[in-house]
Amino acid sequence: MLKLIKRVKATFLGPDNGIEIYRLEIDIKQDHLVKNLKSFFRFCSRCLIAAAVIFGLIFIRLAYGPTPVSFLGETIKEPFEAAFPGKNLDFDGVYLSWNMDNMALEFSLDNARLTQAGGETIAAFSSLVVDFDGLNLLVGNFIPERVDIYGAELTFLWSAKDFEKKIEQLFSPTDEEQEEPEEDERPAAIRFMEALLEGEGEDSPLRALKVVNIRNTTVTLKEKASGVVWIMPDASLSLIRTPLGLSLNAGMSLVSEGEEIRVNLRSGNTAEGQTRTDLEVEGLNPARLAEEVGLEGVFQAINMPLYGSVSFWQNAGGGISLVAFDIGGGPGTIFYEPFHPSPAAFEDMILKGVLDPAENLVSIDLIRLSVDQAIIEGDGFLEFEADQPVPAVRMHFRADNLKISTLLKLWPPVPHSGGRVWLEQNVTSGTLNNLEAEVAFTPEIWETRPLPDQAMNVTMDFADGEIHFLRPMSPLENVFGTLTINGNRLTAAVHRGEVYGLPITDIFFEIEDLTIKGQQMGFATIRLEGDLQRILRLVDQEPLRVFSKHGLDPGDYFGRVSGVARLRVPLYQGAPVDEEDYTIEATIYDAAVPELISEGGLTEGTITMTVTPSGLVGNGTGLLRGAPFDFYWTQDFIPSETEAYSTRIEISGNVSDQNLHRFGLPEDLTMEGTARVYMSMRGIDGEFPVLHNGDVGAGLF
Repeated sequence: MLKLIKRVKATFLGPDNGIEIYRLEIDIKQDHLVKNLKSFFRFCSRCLIAAAVIFGLIFIRLAYGPTPVSFLGETIKEPFEAAFPGKNLDFDGVYLSWNMDNMALEFSLDNARLTQAGGETIAAFSSLVVDFDGLNLLVGNFIPERVDIYGAELTFLWSAKDFEKKIEQLFSPTDEEQEEPEEDERPAAIRFMEALLEGEGEDSPLRALKVVNIRNTTVTLKEKASGVVWIMPDASLSLIRTPLGLSLNAGMSLVSEGEEIRVNLRSGNTAEGQTRTDLEVEGLNPARLAEEVGLEGVFQAINMPLYGSVSFWQNAGGGISLVAFDIGGGPGTIFYEPFHPSPAAFEDMILKGVLDPAENLVSIDLIRLSVDQAIIEGDGFLEFEADQPVPAVRMHFRADNLKISTLLKLWPPVPHSGGRVWLEQNVTSGTLNNLEAEVAFTPEIWETRPLPDQAMNVTMDFADGEIHFLRPMSPLENVFGTLTINGNRLTAAVHRGEVYGLPITDIFFEIEDLTIKGQQMGFATIRLEGDLQRILRLVDQEPLRVFSKHGLDPGDYFGRVSGVARLRVPLYQGAPVDEEDYTIEATIYDAAVPELISEGGLTEGTITMTVTPSGLVGNGTGLLRGAPFDFYWTQDFIPSETEAYSTRIEISGNVSDQNLHRFGLPEDLTMEGTARVYMSMRGIDGEFPVLHNGDVGAGLF
């Protein structure tokens, strides 16, 4: 070092706080320094070139495939055997290769086996690949950082019965006593993976190990009771050490009967001290699963491939504290026999929500059904109580383009489904739009009669419908209107349609109590417009028979009618006659009754008429044999104990010389002026022109 110093000069600068300060100047022999630095850099460059050549040769060799390095075998297995006292890690060969994905050197142990001290094999793998910590490897310390296991064969045992119990426990409080877990039946390879990652602390030979993967593995699932076996080839599992503990990632698929079922699983601890498990499934058909292993209930009902995810959180005691689900499915059918009379086919189905076992609450964020080209959406919740057999339900549904036949497949025939029963029996076709349904049932309401209005509110528009308001009368066809269900009460407003060939512009129909069995009454208000004879034939159909059962023939009456009919009719078979009640108020224009009085009868009449079960009352004007007359007509439908005649007609009008002969008087009879003529006739059930008891009076003026 002194050979590099050319001259040294010191200059005193003075004291500073009692300390003498000097400035020191040193001249260096630059030529000599430069010469030495050049020699140093030349040496370093040669070392780098040599290292590059060595590593280049290594990579060239590795490019042709793994390189045997069996001499490192004892060194590689040392940290594993140190972590598992009494167990040996054996293998047939050690190879070095370059992993392009991880950009790291890897050591592969062929036909690796973990054995007991006596030689019994605990787990065997076709290959065990180890990635060592790079910095420690440079200084000769073999500390594993990642382990990949290839070619393992894993068998998992499971019980369908225990699985059903777990589903039932979802609705049990988290503090409920849990059953003791059975003996650990997990495959040895899984337990080996966990054991590898349990090494903690600075002194552990596996302290840097963070990931253990199982690749190209065959997983066998075997159900204990039935012995049904599913084999999933080429499965993968990963265990990862995190600051919160171990986490698991798994992916596998099963091809069965031409269908592929894919399963992805992630599980790990949360910062709140719980364990979260995320399960993703695609292609699983619950009905086929239930058939194979004997599952019951809702599993049998869903016959469609499902896709989606379920996430659940477990507390330290193993109880499930929360379940979140986002599941879809289709195409397929749902047929849960206690609730559905026949299978309902779906193109697609989505169900999203959260289950809280502690609160016994299921929150439905979205239920979406695509069925028969209709879309049905809903949300709400179900709340279960320990001492109640049925839950409290609050749901809201919306739908469009929904056929009546489809609605009936989806609407369970459970208690309080009187609206469904009426629709099934009386609405034979039609499409529903703008459907809005609110259901709010407490456990007590399921048995409550009558049902409170606020418990169920349904409104819907319907189009192209066919509705029977009173069988076997002709149905309303091509109906456009609105249906409403409030509690037990059903109302229908028809805005447009036709019945028996007659156009209908306004009908209001109501059933006050849908839950009454055998005594349901219907109330209808119908606006009548059109041909009189058609209307009379309509109301003369069974079961009303307004005219024919009283000896009147609707074919005897002609004209145009405008009016309103109000009906109260029983909606059950075998109802007493006196249960019927109706009022028809109408005005008849251009009325004609050809056989009212002999030939000619009544023409060009305008009649105001009221018809009830007790009889008919009408009055108006018209031409009687061409002469203008006023008349008053009553017809009793209920026989009287004091009156022998059921038909009474009062006619009055002016007769002149011009129309005198029209009443059968001699042609040579003449009259000057006008005579007031009135007739009072009595008959039986409209038998005209026979006069059982009549009189004629005339007044001249």
